[in-house]
Amino acid sequence: QEHGRGDHVDVSVIEAAGNAALLPVQRYDYTGNSGSRRADIGPSPSFILPTADGYVGANVLTQAQWEMLCQFFGKPEFIADPLFADGWARMENSRDLATQLAEQTRSRTAGDVFHDAQTWRIPFGLIPTTAEVLNLLPHREREFFFDFEHPRAGRVRMPGIPWMFGDERPIGSRTPLLGEHTEDIRTDTRERVGEPPQSLRDSSPLPGGSKAIPERPLEGLRVIDLSMFMSGPMTSLVFADGGADVIKVESVQRIDGWRAGGATDDFWWEWAPQFNWVNRNKHGITLNLTDPRGSDVIRHMVKDADILVENYTPRVMGNFGLSYEELREINPELVMISMPGFGLTGTWSHYTAFANTTEQMSGLPHLTGYADDQPIFSGTTGGDPLAGVMGALALLSALERRRRLNAQGEAGGCHIDLSQTETATSFTGEAVTAFSISGDDPGRQGNHHPRIAPHNTYPCRDDEWIAIACETDAQFAALARLMGRDDWLDMASDFVHRDAAREAIDAAIGKWTSSCDAGELMRELQELGIAAGAVYDGRGLLEDEHLQARDFFVTQHHTYAGARRYPLQPYRFANWSGAEVDRPSPTLGRDTREVLARLTSLTEAEVDEMEADDVIGTIPLGERGD
Repeated sequence: QEHGRGDHVDVSVIEAAGNAALLPVQRYDYTGNSGSRRADIGPSPSFILPTADGYVGANVLTQAQWEMLCQFFGKPEFIADPLFADGWARMENSRDLATQLAEQTRSRTAGDVFHDAQTWRIPFGLIPTTAEVLNLLPHREREFFFDFEHPRAGRVRMPGIPWMFGDERPIGSRTPLLGEHTEDIRTDTRERVGEPPQSLRDSSPLPGGSKAIPERPLEGLRVIDLSMFMSGPMTSLVFADGGADVIKVESVQRIDGWRAGGATDDFWWEWAPQFNWVNRNKHGITLNLTDPRGSDVIRHMVKDADILVENYTPRVMGNFGLSYEELREINPELVMISMPGFGLTGTWSHYTAFANTTEQMSGLPHLTGYADDQPIFSGTTGGDPLAGVMGALALLSALERRRRLNAQGEAGGCHIDLSQTETATSFTGEAVTAFSISGDDPGRQGNHHPRIAPHNTYPCRDDEWIAIACETDAQFAALARLMGRDDWLDMASDFVHRDAAREAIDAAIGKWTSSCDAGELMRELQELGIAAGAVYDGRGLLEDEHLQARDFFVTQHHTYAGARRYPLQPYRFANWSGAEVDRPSPTLGRDTREVLARLTSLTEAEVDEMEADDVIGTIPLGERGD
């Protein structure tokens, strides 16, 4: 719209998935070890524990949460136990810990445990069934699901857009019937006969587009990022990578909790792989927002900012004196996004939630695992990646909304209320919508697919695995011939027969693949047009020829962590490769003085006084030893 020219966007699905499942890559690049497959135990660690009526998620990300968990379960002795002294020790002894914690939950209902833990500010989550997802209190209060009458399927309930502009939620329309609007399009096309496309008339920019094509698509925007951990920083990373001026704000009193994932060396807070990934291309500053001088700096920067990102619980920004209502008075054009776990409104709005919490609340663990076993973790970073991407999409939508309102002479700022539980629930939308139509809950089905057979992962040589899916009859016939199983060809045109014989087919494929190299077999199957993929660990992803050819991983040179590899965004523009990393993730407070000099009128003496009073700084207070 600004430069009036079109573009071509190349989006890689596997790169998008790689961004969401990056932990093995970071573990390998930092330690040389990809870790093990532990879907029953989540990061830090976190657990899915049995209750009297189902399951509950026990999630612990920080040492403070761990100590509260011990008190909550009446196990204060665990705090001093060397087996559980820190996150590394707890992961090492997680199976024993899970057994002991399960004894505390078996006799209680999931709801009782969940609500009691939340009063302790421990980010527990429920593990709802598909039916229970539809009836969760926050979804009902916030009207996340909406109903429509479908001409064929009848009344259908499906997830809505997981954010609101103020108190207004964008609402979509029902799914069209096959060919329903064909005649409308034909009529519109007939009316345009004789009008050649703009591109055939001339190659000048479209009306209103007069600016030069920027080097990066989001240049000129300024983003203030007050968020922590992963979801909010992933949102602002889209803008930082896109060329926006993103200012990442922490404090020496409370550093970003994502920094705690680093090694226990000197300056451990600079070694965290996850932090160093999602905060590249940003300016890093420290401000104590509980000090009026710190919050005044934010108010000053907001005057010229386009976006402010935060993912605190709802009360926090008001406590800082930085509520949207206050900031709107300073800049009516500001687009502010708040990303709490359960949204800004509703009975549960004050509940705390992290990535695993929102994944659990979405119903995904209920659908993940084997039919004869308990729910398990997805193995990724929970609901955070989806919340991060949805946050960026919401902001881009709001910026377009602002542009249109400005064109009408109106102020275009707004406050986006994004619920991370709602964004995670969007991931299970197909199952929820199907349940609303049929009443059938698919539950846990391992790697099986209701409309594809075979569809599973199979063992290969050297503890490698491969995923194989025959989506069409022709693919199954090709697989049968490759395996020398001509006796299967009768099933090639009979999905019902294949579906009934899943177990026998899976067993035969598993025996056949067990002596194969996963990468070689993947390429052989792909040559035959069969969907197949080697199941990579961190090393496998980094060494994949296709990802290397697309420059998916880029080396970032960090002051402390050194040269480390991280993924780029999973999209490329014709006019922008998306491959630039101008600034490695910031060391704590790296850019404070530069940003204050550039964006405020503070004198050097005032900045010195702020540093002496710990309003700004570069070392966490607990690490100074003074």
